[in-house]
Amino acid sequence: MQPKKRGRKGPKQVDYWTLAELRYYVRRFLRARELAAREAGIEPQQYLLLLQVKGLGRGQPATISALAERLQLRHHSRRLALFSVEELKIEGPALVAALKRLIG
Repeated sequence: MQPKKRGRKGPKQVDYWTLAELRYYVRRFLRARELAAREAGIEPQQYLLLLQVKGLGRGQPATISALAERLQLRHHSRRLALFSVEELKIEGPALVAALKRLIG
């Protein structure tokens, strides 16, 4: 016996207009942050890394795994090599050493 479906009377309806509006405003916000990063003299990827390091919860270490998750990158992604550790002046010898290992 299959469970009853409550509250659904037909195929799932997708509100494409709302999805498109959401995507538009998210992209506008991201574009503004990219431009602000460049005006500050850093690349947008560097800004994203700094934001995630600064935004980690108290007591949560800035590990490669944590940053890769927050940036939605694979843990061993070479894309992490785009971030210049020396320019970012990130504190924490373990984080700097791990990023340098990824860069090669």
